[in-house]
Amino acid sequence: EIYARPAVMDNRPCILSSVRDISLRREAEAKMAATEDKFRALVDQSITGIYIFRKDRFLYVNKQFCDIFGYTEQEILTGLKPTDVIAEEDKNMAQEKIAIRLDGKVGGVHYFARGRRKDGALIWIEIHGSRMLLDGKSVITGTVLDITLKKEAELLLEQHKNELEKTVQSRTVELQKIITAMTNRELRMIELKKEIASLRNRLEN
Repeated sequence: EIYARPAVMDNRPCILSSVRDISLRREAEAKMAATEDKFRALVDQSITGIYIFRKDRFLYVNKQFCDIFGYTEQEILTGLKPTDVIAEEDKNMAQEKIAIRLDGKVGGVHYFARGRRKDGALIWIEIHGSRMLLDGKSVITGTVLDITLKKEAELLLEQHKNELEKTVQSRTVELQKIITAMTNRELRMIELKKEIASLRNRLEN
């Protein structure tokens, strides 16, 4: 690295220069650039959405995040607030989770919410997030996973479970009625046998 500036020596104009060996710095910069390239390749291939945002805007999203919500990276970074991808029903909850992280009240959060895609479709998402400092300012970084299929399967299983419980309850009531009727009939038979025996005794005597 060469620094040069004009100067005057012995009443003559000249140029003063200095040379500094920056090989180590260049090597470190090259390694850092290679690391950043590897990191970007890794997160871009991830099946998990990755994000970084400040309170009111996104700073970074990976490809999977864009795919989950149906937006381009440019649309997200220039036109969306973090809560714009959350369904109206869960926005208040999401805003509270953001606030407690930015305030430093908690180190990280893990929760489930309903998301809203660009085309209006409702999806279920699993969110992990934590607070960190970027250029001296608090930001939130984390991951988003589309769990719509899993959630729908759980809801369907719960529905079948409830229907099965209702069927079991109904069958139990019917069975109890049958048992009660059979018990009453057996008791009636016992009474009849006693009456017949008593009548027989009276006739024999």
